[in-house]
Parts: sequence; structure tokens; C-alpha cells
Amino acid sequence: MEYVRLDGPVRPGAHGVMKTREGEETPMMVSDVVPGVAFQDTVFLDGGSLTVRHESHPDGTGSRLELHPSIDGPREDDLAAEMAGLEDVLAADLASLIALVEREH
Repeated sequence: MEYVRLDGPVRPGAHGVMKTREGEETPMMVSDVVPGVAFQDTVFLDGGSLTVRHESHPDGTGSRLELHPSIDGPREDDLAAEMAGLEDVLAADLASLIALVEREH
């Protein structure tokens, strides 16, 4: 993923786009928010959707961040095959975000 751009604040129903590393912009929406704990976004794909839940949990003096992806829709098996390695991509994106946050603070 290259970027996510929202049209407004992070709240359920907020719409935006996600740009893949291949350069394609795909519509997305914030589908859930639990203030201070989690948010969930849903990316709308041809024949299904990719939902990723982003969670923060207390861990010692900091936080443990977790991402939980799921694919749904009539083409979910095809989409899952097309997105083989998604968890590795999400782990790399999360590691980059953690490094940025730790560098800023």
C-alpha cells in the first residue's frame, strides 16, 4: 500500500481511497471505530472487500499493535489467492509505521 487518503475525520462511514504500490486507487471506507483502541477499514474490490481491523493493546510501557485482515464477497477465494502474501505486506507496513512513530517520539 502506498497511501490511504480519507475525505474527513476517522469515523464510521468516512470514505476515501487506498492507493496500492502498483498505482491503482481503490475506494475504501472506515467501517468501525473504538476510540483509543481500534479502527477498521474496508476496501471495496471487484467481487468482494478487504477489511482490516487495526488494534492497539497496552503492553508494558507502550502498546502492541495488531492488524487483522479478512476478505469477503462472491469472489473471496479468488481475491484471497490474488492477495497471497497480504499478511507479510501488512506486517511490513505496520513495522514502517511503528518505526516512524518511535522515531518521532
